[in-house]
Amino acid sequence: MLPTRVRRVVAVACAVALAASSGCSGDDEDSSDSPSETAAGATAPGPPAAMSGTGARAAKAFITYYWAVVGHAEKTGDTTTLRDLAGDGCDACDEQATRIESVHDDGGSISGGDATVAGLQVLDHAGNATTYDVIADVEVARRTVTESKDAEPVEEPATYQTLDLTVSHDDGHWMVDQWRASSPE
Repeated sequence: MLPTRVRRVVAVACAVALAASSGCSGDDEDSSDSPSETAAGATAPGPPAAMSGTGARAAKAFITYYWAVVGHAEKTGDTTTLRDLAGDGCDACDEQATRIESVHDDGGSISGGDATVAGLQVLDHAGNATTYDVIADVEVARRTVTESKDAEPVEEPATYQTLDLTVSHDDGHWMVDQWRASSPE
């Protein structure tokens, strides 16, 4: 069993992913920033065209895409793309993917938890032109997690959290280097 704080971080991440995959970024209405949709969520979403650069706009598009991929992983248990987008040192990314795999491998599910991104800032990372610090304020609706096929569903309360992420563009692709969530208010 994961510690409560880790479960909350994973819960926020998963809920944000669900919101991002349904187009609720709360920031821009420009559809070019949205990841491409797939039929019934059977395959991982494709990266949006806006993610092809190395600037702040591309970093923002990547963050939206990353959370869409988390949403796909939540729904399907397929964490292949999610793990591909994680930097080698992103412990939170690994914990998130491992939790999703564990729930699905044990016959469980994750549902609800729709999130609204109330704010998103992309800031230059000191000393590196292709690394960005990102601050995302996220409101997460109540969700239900069933840890395994024999487990009782657990209702998790709605939360409001600020996610702090570091993302970078290296060798032609974006990755999440680290992220963390502050305590709920």
